[in-house]
Amino acid sequence: MTNENHDGKDAPPPAARLEREELYKLVWSVPGRILGPRLGVSDSYLSLVCRSMAIPRPPPGYWGKAAAGKAGPTPALPESRAGRPTSWTRGQALTSPIRQFYSRLDQTLENGHSLVEFTRERFATARTGPGGIYLTTRSTRVIDLATSTTCLDRALSFAEALFGALEARGHEVTIAAGNLLFRPDIPFSERRHERRGTPVRAPRPTYPTVAIIRGTPLGLAIGEIVGEVEMTYVGDGNFVPRSKTLKRRTEKVAGFTWSEWRAHPTGKLKLVAYAPNRLDSRRPSWTEGTGTKLTRTIEEIVGQLEAFSDSSSSTA
Repeated sequence: MTNENHDGKDAPPPAARLEREELYKLVWSVPGRILGPRLGVSDSYLSLVCRSMAIPRPPPGYWGKAAAGKAGPTPALPESRAGRPTSWTRGQALTSPIRQFYSRLDQTLENGHSLVEFTRERFATARTGPGGIYLTTRSTRVIDLATSTTCLDRALSFAEALFGALEARGHEVTIAAGNLLFRPDIPFSERRHERRGTPVRAPRPTYPTVAIIRGTPLGLAIGEIVGEVEMTYVGDGNFVPRSKTLKRRTEKVAGFTWSEWRAHPTGKLKLVAYAPNRLDSRRPSWTEGTGTKLTRTIEEIVGQLEAFSDSSSSTA
């Protein structure tokens, strides 16, 4: 498959759009230092293009061996991985391969999704952080999840259903590490009244949880909404909802008493999507309401995530 004329004159003219198979043939026919400029990019950038599409490139010294007839067989083009781009157009944003923590694990274990099961194990020994509501763990390998103890199992079940539905549509879900991806600040707390105490902030993961949808990374954050409840101090360090004290007016409260608004977990889940590789103020979200659960609308959510990913890639 080698091209004896290394000046690139025998190479086909670059098209506006190159399919993965065609680019594979080109990089094994023309040296990168010649092919890159003919495609309008540098050799190093061409290497990034090939890496994003999992296209093998000739190793150092290959073209010298090829000239002497000692290059050996050309490696086959591996199958394209789900979610990776299958074509390239000059000027489009590249999607760097996401380095995974779980490359040695099957994505789906006998008892569930590997990311979710790993997170479940770590959260089993987690403690509540500042504010006394959200669980925190020192592990950098858990999914992007903010929840109280009482809502943990349901949040993990939703994550497993969502990840499974995404992967069933061919979209890889992983935790991105070592990439130029960021996770913006995403509040899950609803604050409408003045209240005392430490502000309740959702834990922020070290690395974002992303779904690779048609070659575009999409950040996913799942959190339990923290609302506010008017609480009354009833002595001995205890607060109870004011609505309960109003129903039991005959009860005596020893010592001082007062009412104040305090943060309180609602048990309702919220999913937020965002672009982790560019500045984009759009953050579509899905929130549970009274009598509505996110697990009942998984397919609808996946379709909307695909639409958001497509719009993000077209505006990149």
